[in-house]
Amino acid sequence: MKKTRKSLWRFLFKFHRYTGLSVAIIIVMLAVTGIVLNHTDDLKLDSHYVKSEAILDWYGIESSESKIAFTSRNHWVIQTENQIYLESQPILKKPDTLVGVVSTDSFILLGFTNGLILISTEGDVIEQIKKPLTKIAIDSSNTIFIKSKDRILSSNDTLLSWQEITKKTPEWSNPSNPPASLMQGINILSRNNILPYERVLLDIHSGRFFGPYGVLMVDIAGILFILLAVSGCWIWLRHRLRHHRHSKK
Repeated sequence: MKKTRKSLWRFLFKFHRYTGLSVAIIIVMLAVTGIVLNHTDDLKLDSHYVKSEAILDWYGIESSESKIAFTSRNHWVIQTENQIYLESQPILKKPDTLVGVVSTDSFILLGFTNGLILISTEGDVIEQIKKPLTKIAIDSSNTIFIKSKDRILSSNDTLLSWQEITKKTPEWSNPSNPPASLMQGINILSRNNILPYERVLLDIHSGRFFGPYGVLMVDIAGILFILLAVSGCWIWLRHRLRHHRHSKK
C-alpha cells in the first residue's frame, strides 16, 4: 500500500513537471497575445493591416478586383471592394456604390448612391451630404447636377442649396478604364488593406491561425493547464500536511 502510494506521488510529480514543460510555449503564446489584444484600441490593431506576403498567402487573400473607376480633370477615383482611392491614395473605407465623379480646380465631388462627398484635390474629406442619387454632372460654370429619384437638381453655390430643373444637363459622369499601371498598384494596395493585425492575433490566440489542428492543440493545452493547476495544488497541499505533521512531533 505504501509502495503504491509512493508510485502514485512519483507519477504525479513527473506528470506535473513534464506537462508543464510541454504546454509552456502555448501558455506563453496565449498570455502574450491576450495582453496585446487587451490594448487593441491603444495599438490600433483593428485599423493597421498586415503587409506580409507570406501571411496574406497563408490566409489565401487575393487582390480585390476593381469595380468602378471615374476620371475628371486628370483625377482618377477608383472603387474596389472595400476602399475608394484617389489615384493610388486610399481616402475612404467601405463606401457605398460610386456613381460618378466631377471636379473643379479646388475640389473633387464624389457621387454615391447614398449621397455626396466633397474632397480636396489632396484627398481630404471636406463635407458629406446625404442625398440619394444615380448620376452626377458638372458644366463649364461649375454648376453641379445630380439625378435623384427621377428629378434633376442643380447647385451653383457649392452644394448649399438645390433647385429642380427641367433643362438639358451636361454629359453625366460615366465609368472609364484607368491606366494598367495605376490598376496594378491599386490591386497591390487593396490586398494590403484587408487583413487587420487584430484578426491575426485573435486567430493565433484561439489556434485557428494554425488550422483545425491548431484549435485542437490549444484545447488540449487548456485541459492540461487545468490538470497542472489541480496537481500543483495537490502537491502543495501534501507538502503542507507533511510539514504540519513533522512540526507536531
